[in-house]
Amino acid sequence: MGWLAPGGGRVASLFQMSGLEIILLCLVLQAAVSDLAWRRIPNVLVAAGLLLALAIQWRLGGSALLAQGLAGAAVGLLLFLPMYALGGMAAGDVKLAAMAGSF
Repeated sequence: MGWLAPGGGRVASLFQMSGLEIILLCLVLQAAVSDLAWRRIPNVLVAAGLLLALAIQWRLGGSALLAQGLAGAAVGLLLFLPMYALGGMAAGDVKLAAMAGSF
């Protein structure tokens, strides 16, 4: 599945993306369009993405995957929070990283 790379390995293609990856890609693209057009990432987009990711994680794997999604959100938040505190990044970017981490 996927394209053969030089050397015999496989390369993932766009057509092999999972449903979660497609949802995340759509959310991040919408956030990018909004950020470029209005210099703002809507809280509704980030909150909906976070809740959707956690609901899907819970539905697919119960509490174990839900905990993994929450941990991913915490890592995304904690990685970028210092840059926000130092003024190098906006709060919407930090929230978007937390949402992406939940996937």
